[in-house]
Amino acid sequence: EREHDLEAVAATAASSAAAAYARSGAANAAANASLAMSAKDVMAAVVAKERCFVLDAAEKALLEEVVVPSWFSVDVRLGSLAIKLEASSAYQAELYAVDAGLAVASDDIKVNLGEHVLRALFACWSEAVARMNSEESGAASTTTGAGALGVGANAAASVPAFVLPRDIVVFSSEERVPVPVSMIRRKLMQIQPREERYFPPWVVECVRDGKSMGKEVSKLTFMLQPAPGDSLPMLSQTRLTAPRILRVRKVINYVVRDMSEQAASSSSSTTGGGANSHQGRSGGGSGGPLEESELEIVCNNRVLPLDMSLAAVRHFVWRSPEELELLYRRTPTSQ
Repeated sequence: EREHDLEAVAATAASSAAAAYARSGAANAAANASLAMSAKDVMAAVVAKERCFVLDAAEKALLEEVVVPSWFSVDVRLGSLAIKLEASSAYQAELYAVDAGLAVASDDIKVNLGEHVLRALFACWSEAVARMNSEESGAASTTTGAGALGVGANAAASVPAFVLPRDIVVFSSEERVPVPVSMIRRKLMQIQPREERYFPPWVVECVRDGKSMGKEVSKLTFMLQPAPGDSLPMLSQTRLTAPRILRVRKVINYVVRDMSEQAASSSSSTTGGGANSHQGRSGGGSGGPLEESELEIVCNNRVLPLDMSLAAVRHFVWRSPEELELLYRRTPTSQ
């Protein structure tokens, strides 16, 4: 029997797509044609929004200034919307859990979207495998039991799981020429514990073994300097490197911390008026340390939202192949 090329197997969930919009209704060549649109959420497999839009307003209404690495593709050849996950891209999208709509204790907790979706998809199967292993071993749990399933090394125990409908159909197929060969087609609730052989290793390792599959988050380099005309001091380091998913709020936090450290260092090496003079130059209006609420980050003359990521700033605001440049300044109310 021919051995399957599991690296080429693609797991496809017939659910829905985030940032992919299914359009229905009569097409109109006019620029302001009205379209019926439904915005799909791939992480919940539900219709997030469904309404009629004027074409010119549709993009503004539906597309947010968010940059997420492509981790799935959309297929409509079966007559319905299907989401295709592949080994080469399924695990390359990581972002803060709060940005994925998950309620977590800290804004710093990250989640890999591919991992989290796969564990939600195969939650029933992983629980069935755990029960089977427990029954066969006669123990309450095993090394491949409930303790390992669906948890993994990405602190998933502290991150709420995505909740997906159990009637979603999952396909697993092997890429062959001229057409892919179907390995299995099941509703989520119908997948049996011993059917793991039909799924590629990168799915089984994530779901059954709880292995962390995420890749290193890519970074970008940027310049961070005081805005012209503002009396705030230069930072100890103006050329910085940070994860692309880092939010503007964290950049402000860095600026405040760096200036506070500079002021503290100056105070310890000077006495009398010299220390007070430096504190007044780098502090707030009252001469004390600056608060984060007193600063704002500017790029291309635009004040950036606090929850915007560096990747989104570069893509939507900077819009240049040159190195990203950010400026910090006091807010109008703090001057």
